[in-house]
Amino acid sequence: MSRWIRLGAAVTAMIMIANLQYGWTLFTGPLTKATGWKLSEVQYGWTLFIVLETWPCPCAAG
Repeated sequence: MSRWIRLGAAVTAMIMIANLQYGWTLFTGPLTKATGWKLSEVQYGWTLFIVLETWPCPCAAG
């Protein structure tokens, strides 16, 4: 696969995921109120998302 196709696919994927990354703060308040969890507990979901988003990248690049 060409380098340019991979670059285009990576940029497209980052654009698609950026909405979740920047919008997360809008959902933390309602999530804490709806579930009764502390903010630190809600942030575990964010941490899991970031770990699963970033750690597979080195494996996929090889």
